[in-house]
Amino acid sequence: MTYSPGITAQSFIRTICFAVLFFLFANQFPTFAAKPQEVEFRSPEAWAMKYFASALIFSGIQLPRAFPAGYFSFGGEVTGIPNLSTRQQRVGFSGSKHEDLNKAPLLLRPRVQIGLPLEILFSVSYIPPVEVFDLKPHFLGAALEYPLDLPGAWNLGFRAHGHYGTFEGSVTCSEDVVAHAPGSEQNPYGCQEVSNDRLISRYAGMQVLIGYLRHSVPRISPYGSIGIGYAFPRFRVDALLSRGFRDNSVLETEGTLGFLSTGLDIRVLRKLGVNAELFYAPLMIERGGDETELDGFFTVRGVVRYDFFR
Repeated sequence: MTYSPGITAQSFIRTICFAVLFFLFANQFPTFAAKPQEVEFRSPEAWAMKYFASALIFSGIQLPRAFPAGYFSFGGEVTGIPNLSTRQQRVGFSGSKHEDLNKAPLLLRPRVQIGLPLEILFSVSYIPPVEVFDLKPHFLGAALEYPLDLPGAWNLGFRAHGHYGTFEGSVTCSEDVVAHAPGSEQNPYGCQEVSNDRLISRYAGMQVLIGYLRHSVPRISPYGSIGIGYAFPRFRVDALLSRGFRDNSVLETEGTLGFLSTGLDIRVLRKLGVNAELFYAPLMIERGGDETELDGFFTVRGVVRYDFFR
């Protein structure tokens, strides 16, 4: 199958893939003066980075199905971010220091979907660097999804997705900590001012979705998915401590992140859809020595989507 002289379906797909990778990762890797310190993927510091990387995963939140070329939709996503306990927030210095991780109760981001030739669906999301919840995010996510019809009303979909995001805020030295005298019980590490730390989340993965397409009105179709990918987050500290010492430590880690999801794809009107799902990413952590425990990310996610062209 060809679309113009000399352009094959394979070369078209390859071009789209390279474009997605370029816009995701080109010029997105900042340099740091401090040499990065590699931490184990199950360490408390890495667990915190994995936790928020899981919240950002740009997976499909809908029933997998074929979309014609020229399809266009715009939607808004809401993902809940559960509050962490005091114990869970002890992730600094191998789990001995409390960090302020309860910044945002939810994640809001747009989702744009465009139908390409070969029934490929291109999805993209962008969050501009505007401060909200005492955080300054900057996020870009993109995905390519391909459907496969199964016997009956069952649908199968394959999705390649990735994201790059930065989040700036006061994690190591929050306003509550700085309000107390350096060296006190509430400020044991001598924070002199509010820190300006940065989390960098990078992830690329695959997702397999399966769903049952119902034709009733309103159409309520169940679906589920499983996904796996590779995460390589980085955290940069920018904190002024006692005696004028500025901590610019850089921590980084890398490893495999998987997830499961199940939900409902609801067609309210001909061009209006609402999707809701449960999302879970199992995360392992070593606290207090060599004992490993499961402390995963579990949340509810939803999308409201309007189809402009179908």
